[in-house]
Amino acid sequence: MRPAGLLLALGLVACAVPSELDHAPAPLLGAADGTDSADRSCQVILRTLRRAAEADGRPATLCADGMCWLSFDATVDVSDAAIADGGVPEVLFRDPDGADGWLASTDARPVAGAESGFSRFVVRFGRGAIRDGMTATALSRARLEVIAYLRAPSGSRVFDHNERPGDFDDLVVHGPSQFAFDSDPAICLAAAAPSADATITFDAAFGHSVEGALVRGGTLAIDYDPARLPQCIGDSYMARRAWDTLAWVRVLPSGEVLPYQSVIACDDERCDAPRGRPARFDLPADAEAVELWFSTSGRSCGVHYDSDFGRNYRFDIQRPVGWVGGLVAKISRAGGAPCEGAEAFDVDGSVGFGTWARTRSITSHVCFRVWSEGVTDHDDPALASAVQASLACTWDGETEARHHGVTFDARVGNDARYRADLRGLDPFASYRCPEVPTTREGDYEVAGASCVIEVNGASWGELRLAFSDYPDNAWRAANCAP
Repeated sequence: MRPAGLLLALGLVACAVPSELDHAPAPLLGAADGTDSADRSCQVILRTLRRAAEADGRPATLCADGMCWLSFDATVDVSDAAIADGGVPEVLFRDPDGADGWLASTDARPVAGAESGFSRFVVRFGRGAIRDGMTATALSRARLEVIAYLRAPSGSRVFDHNERPGDFDDLVVHGPSQFAFDSDPAICLAAAAPSADATITFDAAFGHSVEGALVRGGTLAIDYDPARLPQCIGDSYMARRAWDTLAWVRVLPSGEVLPYQSVIACDDERCDAPRGRPARFDLPADAEAVELWFSTSGRSCGVHYDSDFGRNYRFDIQRPVGWVGGLVAKISRAGGAPCEGAEAFDVDGSVGFGTWARTRSITSHVCFRVWSEGVTDHDDPALASAVQASLACTWDGETEARHHGVTFDARVGNDARYRADLRGLDPFASYRCPEVPTTREGDYEVAGASCVIEVNGASWGELRLAFSDYPDNAWRAANCAP
């Protein structure tokens, strides 16, 4: 009998057999045999590049024979026509300062998220390129050269040159930027910027603004001006950009940090005059808020942050609205609460505001109520930011809706009540030139609007507003254009 220890030793020896790297020939565009060609018609596009991560979020590595390398995930879009022809996405890569030459990865797996007409794949690669365990100094100098391609059933290769059109141009990413890359969203897409439920703009004057609504399970776009973090602009190596500015998003309350994205677009390899490029993030369904910050770093410029002085920029996620209704109006000489009292009436389709209301009424409001579970059913100082409400009115003679603000009135039971002041909407208010189309109907000049209530980006109900006044107004005749 053989000792058990000998069997274990033999097993260890068997596992230590060296594994060959997947060496590949360099791209030979224009070669006589025609096996390699350049794609400039959107058959294959490298969309993103990131350090790969394990299931627990730790950076992934690829190891063999006691050696480990950094692992990367390349997101590659392939046209459905190329897929139908049998094209398979692969990635060619190398450390241009190393000695192993070009290597290839065929580890492609399909994922969701591609635009119409494309299929999306993630290709994992890295073995043989950037060694794991490098010192911080060595890592700051490391480079990775990458190009995506399609392998046809015949064995020929079609290389992605949609964003870098030169026959021998490929992507080079650097250690200071964590080897991250995002393609220009205009490449091979009709829209130049990613669509999103909300866009947060960070301008050069260090202000920020939100357009749209941040919602659970929705999308967030970030438009960042590079002038906010200028410290690394111009940092280059071998006449190529060696820096990047990244957007970071932390989801609360989970604390999950979403994969960072570049917010820099360049018109040349050195990128001495960068411009902003929108980054898009998908928000989880359980998100309650997000924290944002930005970092810039390069080969020789260190790391710098834009993080609201270390506090990070925080934005609350709007929760879905369950119900909007309880539409009432009050046009009264008695005054009192704008939405209550004997003269308040349920609105059934339309509300009129004429000469009597304009000259005699003290209170003239339209009111509605909103219910959102966990938001409106308790006293909360953040209620005003958690519920974004307005009247979206399309005035007669116009095609685009105008948004008119409303005011939080009170909590009523489990609802939040809002009111719109009809005087503020009145096109015929004293000393005001009408800003909306008006017409003559009999003895009156009139203006009407069809409105919906918009709450957190969703539309509810229908409301018709009708305003009228005498046509012979001396002030308007003297001051308003005909």
